[in-house]
Amino acid sequence: MPTYRRSRWLSLALTATALVLTAPFAVATGTAHAEAEGTPVPKSVAVPIKGARLALGHVIDHVAARRYTKAAKALLAVQKHLAAAQKAGMRQIGAPPPDPESDESPGPPSVIAVLALDHRIVVRVAGLFDGMTEKVGLGTTLSAAARLRLVMLDKVLSLDPEGAGGDFADGMTDTLPIYSAEVTAVSNMLRTSRLTASSRKALTKNLVRVKEANQKMNAAYGGGE
Repeated sequence: MPTYRRSRWLSLALTATALVLTAPFAVATGTAHAEAEGTPVPKSVAVPIKGARLALGHVIDHVAARRYTKAAKALLAVQKHLAAAQKAGMRQIGAPPPDPESDESPGPPSVIAVLALDHRIVVRVAGLFDGMTEKVGLGTTLSAAARLRLVMLDKVLSLDPEGAGGDFADGMTDTLPIYSAEVTAVSNMLRTSRLTASSRKALTKNLVRVKEANQKMNAAYGGGE
């Protein structure tokens, strides 16, 4: 595999790779759509990402306060905003630069921002299963994030690495730590948490998808199989 230079998109859109692993799950500490130098994340992508992050914060607060009806509604909002961010991010793949004088495509920072959101949802929703006996939609939300992420990864990985796919190499390489961290975090959840049968089933299904993402990314960008 070639060696890629450090990506500016990581600081743009995915400081979430700086992980703090705490039992029983990983916490992404970064901002999914922070803008600094370089190509900004388009508003069509940044707005639903912000909405999903805010809704996810409400979910966590409601679960902590045992407001399960409100938590369920907030989870529906997370799913809605996630779907919108995914759709908008997919549209940016292969899109021309917003500035005619620039050769920087909005695709890579958009994709990295959506992947950061997926990661945030996976680790934080997974952590809510511990001790949860109410059915509020955690499994559905977790499944949506992991499934949509695979769709996006497949799209990017299908691009010609000598053409449009090469634009994504730096940013995608820099996201590698989040996938192995998720495998560890979800595995630890399954081993140490208090889980109902349905919660264990949802997390086990999620672990399969997390491992699939990890394998795809390492095969493409990490020199693994």
